[in-house]
This record gives sequence, C-alpha cells and structure tokens, in this order.
Amino acid sequence: VSAVLRRYRPLSVSVLDAVCETGPSPAKATLELRPKVLALQDPPHQNDDFDNMQQAVHKCNPENATVVAHVCKFASISRSAVTDPDLPSVSPDDQSSSIMMGVARVLSGTLRTGDEYYMFGPRYNGSSDDLPKQKIRCYLLMGSSFVRVNSVPAGHICAIYDLEKLQLKTVTLSNKKECMPLRGFDFGLQPLVKVNVEPVNASDTETLERGLLKLSLADSSVEVTATAKGERILACLGEIHLERSILDLETVYCDGNIKIRTSDPITSFRETTAWFPNEEDFDSFRNSKIPPLRQTIIPPYCDEEGLEHAYKGRCRAVISGRGCAITIRIVPLPRSVYECLKSKKLIEGCEDDLMMLG
Repeated sequence: VSAVLRRYRPLSVSVLDAVCETGPSPAKATLELRPKVLALQDPPHQNDDFDNMQQAVHKCNPENATVVAHVCKFASISRSAVTDPDLPSVSPDDQSSSIMMGVARVLSGTLRTGDEYYMFGPRYNGSSDDLPKQKIRCYLLMGSSFVRVNSVPAGHICAIYDLEKLQLKTVTLSNKKECMPLRGFDFGLQPLVKVNVEPVNASDTETLERGLLKLSLADSSVEVTATAKGERILACLGEIHLERSILDLETVYCDGNIKIRTSDPITSFRETTAWFPNEEDFDSFRNSKIPPLRQTIIPPYCDEEGLEHAYKGRCRAVISGRGCAITIRIVPLPRSVYECLKSKKLIEGCEDDLMMLG
C-alpha cells in the first residue's frame, strides 16, 4: 500500500495541496491574521505617503504601490545551487564556495532585479537621512535551487543577493525614504554562553572574520563582538547551540579551511536576591525610619526611576524582553561581617551575623 501511495499520491504533493487549501492567502494573512506583525513601525512624524504605504502593506497590493519587502533571515547557499549566468565571480580575498542569500517576503508593490532600494535596519527610527541604497538581484526558491527572476510581486517569497555588506540580521527594503522597518517579532532571547574564538593558524584570521560575519547573519540568536584586546567573542544560547555554531563555522562558513581554537566559557557575574525569612522582618524593614544612605543621594542612581525612588537603596532591574521587573533594596552589611571579609578570618562575636546571611 505504501508503494502504491508513493507512486500515485506522493507526500510532497499532498502536503502542498493541504497548505494551499487550508492556508490563508497572503492578502488575507496580512490583513486579518497578522495585522500587527506584518506592519511597519510608526514614524516620528505622520505623513500621507507613509499612510498610503501602510495601507498597501495591509492589503498586500502588488500594483501601483510603494515597494516594501522584508528580509527576515540569511542563509549560506552553495554557488552551484544558483542559476544565474551573471552572478559575480569569487573575489581574490574570499575564496569561499558559498554565498549569503537573504530570504525576503514582498509586502507591497513589485520587487525588480537591477533597481535600487533604500535599506532600513531594525533600529532605524526615522531621524537619519543617510540611508544606504543599492541594487539587488532577485531569485526564486525552487527547492534547493535558486533561479534568477526579473520581478517578484507582493505576497511572494524570494531570495536577494548581495546584502551581507550591510551587516544587518533583518532588513526592510523600499523605494521611498518615508518607509520604516517592519515591526516583526521580539522574543527577548539573549545569548548566555560566551567563548573567545581564534584560528589555530594566525594567517587564517581574515577567513575567520568573514565566517563569523556569515554565521551572525545566518543565525539571529548568535552575537559576535570584538573586545579592545582584539578578542572575538562568540555568544550563543546554550552549550548545544555553541557546539553547533562552532561546527558550522568551521565546515560551512569557513569551508573547512581552518581550525578554530575556543576558550573556556566566559562567565558573567551577576547579583542575586534573597528574601526575608518572615513577614515581620520585611514589615519592620519597609517601615524603618532610618535615613537614606549617602550612596542613594548622589549619582549614579537608578536612571529609570530617578532619585525619588532611590530612597533607602531602592533600585529597579528590568528582565530581558521587558516581561517583568525586579525592585530591590540594598542594606549595608553588619560591621562584624565587614571586618571578617576584610581580615579574611572569623572574628569573635560575628557568628550570629553570619548565620543571618545564610
């Protein structure tokens, strides 16, 4: 039975038919299902041109509308998978057999190969007129192959070449300066595990830098930074993510031409919080008439809440993603505990104070 079904009703055809029958059209998805995500950020000053752009994006209008497209991710593609006779040859500095393609969705208008478009990064706020502008090349995704096309109308997904020089993980393209970046998603995830990466052979430093750039573009969860000492810090979400990123960096983004040496994980030290053992202690602390400490009446104090709320060492920390906040108060250590820490030995009469600290 399985052989008969594979012959007369392949799984790929069934899945594609199911998606076409049950999935909404691009216009309906933009207007009804994802009106907040597939929308442009609000500009600093409202104008008619932007309002028309926003309406065209909501309606997914492919004709007589401002061109707006959004590159949501980048992927490393082998040159052999790209069908384009005019694809630029490999530069002498970069002998890589792969290229970076941006996967984009056309939100309104018609994206055309050879036209120039303004590039809006995710942090663009509309206050700067110095916007990068460059020509693009559009490719149709045909399975694992990329075929060059002259135009892509609104509602379609395509690949765009030659955007990696912008060094942006997401890009919004438009033919008008009045456009704004797409709102998109904000998951609030931040890398936790950090290591220092360096090539075993010092002559492979430039190859490693190009590979790190491609890795950061292809994986939005990866962060690559450089310190004042020249160290290249690779930050990932966890140990498994770090191992996979190092493997991809060596085999894919550097074409297996170099060997990479990594350091031990770099640990970031943070403060922690402790709660009162009973409510009576907390009530007495909250209602205490002790005057504010000198450290709370001189800068720096909590920038978010100001000096008024810094009374008695109070400060506020916002969790990543702004999902919640922790407000804490800081109290000085007992004198006996301070003397123990300073002398690095136990002092007579400090046992009770140390037990209170846990």
